[in-house]
Amino acid sequence: MKASKLQRLRSLQTLPKEELVDLLRYGESRALGQDEVLIELGSRVPTACLLAQGRLVAELPTSGGTRLLGEIWPGEVTGEGALSRGDWTAAVQVRALIPSTVVLLTPELFAKTKGTRAQAALQGHLIGVLAKRIQGTNLQLRRAWQEQRAAEAAALEPTPTPVKPLTLGERLSLLFGITS
Repeated sequence: MKASKLQRLRSLQTLPKEELVDLLRYGESRALGQDEVLIELGSRVPTACLLAQGRLVAELPTSGGTRLLGEIWPGEVTGEGALSRGDWTAAVQVRALIPSTVVLLTPELFAKTKGTRAQAALQGHLIGVLAKRIQGTNLQLRRAWQEQRAAEAAALEPTPTPVKPLTLGERLSLLFGITS
């Protein structure tokens, strides 16, 4: 992979090309063909992946096909659990929607670039990506809570008694207290 692909990512744009070349030299990139699976459901995932180009989808295989859970765009990260826990078991399948290239974010990459601006930029990028993901999750949780709260409130409200429309004569009788 060429450094110019990484330089398209906003958080890495300010790095000199030679530092991006170092990132790629110490790191490993992987090209994926259309529909190629990057992470299989239930597999052990040893490293996170930064999507440099293309588009990935996170999906859950079901008996009736697959259920799309989300899309991963250039600059986003998948498999981030490996950054904090080492190997982890994939709860979803990640597949290339179109031909894509990922950079594997291995412990070796971080060790070899320790103390460089490239590592600082990469770590800053990861923090930003993870913060957006947490923010998105919080928003989904808030919406689900609000929907649940509204459903519970609606269930507690008495069902309104239908109001029978009154004729003019019936209204006047009620108004003047006339009974028949």
